[in-house]
Amino acid sequence: MFRYSPYYGCRKCSPSCDYCLAYRKHHCNALITKSDSFNLLIRKNNDGTYVIRGNQHIEVSPYTDIFLDDVLVYLNDLLDIFKERQDLYFHIKTKRLSRVIDLLPINMNDLYPNVSITVLVSNHYEFKREVDALKKLNLNDKRISIIIMYDKINILEVLDKDYGINEISLHGADFTLVPLDYNDIVQMSIDTKKIHIPFNFSSTGKCIIKDNKKYYINYSKRISQAFKSGLSHDWKDIKMNVLYFLKPKVELEYVYDHYTVRQIMEKMNHHHFSVIPVLKKTGEYVGSISDGDILRAICKVDFDREVAENLHFKDLELYRSYEALPVSAPVDEMLEAATNQNFIPIVDDRNMFIGIVKRKEIIKYFTDKRCEK
Repeated sequence: MFRYSPYYGCRKCSPSCDYCLAYRKHHCNALITKSDSFNLLIRKNNDGTYVIRGNQHIEVSPYTDIFLDDVLVYLNDLLDIFKERQDLYFHIKTKRLSRVIDLLPINMNDLYPNVSITVLVSNHYEFKREVDALKKLNLNDKRISIIIMYDKINILEVLDKDYGINEISLHGADFTLVPLDYNDIVQMSIDTKKIHIPFNFSSTGKCIIKDNKKYYINYSKRISQAFKSGLSHDWKDIKMNVLYFLKPKVELEYVYDHYTVRQIMEKMNHHHFSVIPVLKKTGEYVGSISDGDILRAICKVDFDREVAENLHFKDLELYRSYEALPVSAPVDEMLEAATNQNFIPIVDDRNMFIGIVKRKEIIKYFTDKRCEK
C-alpha cells in the first residue's frame, strides 16, 4: 500500500494520543502544514501519465489526521484529488469523523466511490460517538479500528446489522503497557458474529491478560499469536461454530480441583446448579462434577460436616466426564456432544477453560432459524 502524506505534523486531540507513535514522533511540531507531497497524486509525467500509477491502494496521511481543525481549510482540495484519481483506492483513518461529518458531501458515495473511512477508537465513549457519525455517512466502505483499548467497549449496545459497517478490527498497544483482556476479545468476536460484521483481531500488542495473568508478547509474534487465537472471522465465509454460542468464562461460576466437598456443595447450592465445571488453579479444565457424584460419595461414608471438609474433589468418582471441545471444533461435533450433556465445556489449544456452550442455546438458535423460514 502506498503512503500518501499531504500534511506534516500532529498534535494531541484525544487521551489515546498519549500512546500513539505518530504523535510521539511529531510531538515537537505544533504547527501542522501542507507537505511537499500534497499534489503528488495528480502530478504527471511529460507523456501525460500520472507519476503515481493507477490501480493502487493509498493510505492517506498516516501521521496526521486529515480532519484536524488545523487542516480543514485544505479539505476540499484533498477531496478534489480523490475525485480526479478515480483509478486509486483511498483509505482514510481518523479519530475525528464526528467533528466533520456535516462538512462532508451528502452524496459521498456517488462522488467518491473509491474512498473508505476507518474510525479509530479506544474506549466506549469514542466508539459510540464515531459510530453515530458513521451511521450518517453515505459510503460503501466504513470500518472501525479499536486501538489501544483502555476501556471496555460494549459493541451490541451501539451497533446492529443495519449500520453497514464492513469490519471491526482490534489492535493491541505496541509501545505501552495498556494490556488487552482476552475475555474482552472473545466477547467481541461473539458479538460481531451476532450482528454479521467481520472481526479482525490483528495484533495482541505488547501485553495481554488471560486467566488473570499478564503475558508479554515478543514484537515479532504479536500478529501471529492474534491469528492463532482463531477469534478473527468473516461471518459471510465462515460456517457457524462454537464461538457463536459460547458463554465466556468471565460470566460463569466454577470450582477448583483442590476444593473440599463442602466448598463445592455450598457453591452449587448458592447458584442452584446440578453440575459445575472443575478447573485447575492454572485455569486448565479438569472435568465437571454433578450433585449425583456427591450423593454417591456420601452414600459410601457416615457423612457429616467434618467428612465434608476433609473429602476433596480428587477423592470423588465422576459418573459422567463432560468432555470438553476445542474452540476450533466444527458445529457437527458440538451438536453430537450436546445430545449427551446439557452443556459443553470449551477449551483453547492449551486446554485452558474459556467458557461453555449450553444445549438450550443451540436448540433456541435452530428453533429461531426454523421460525424465520
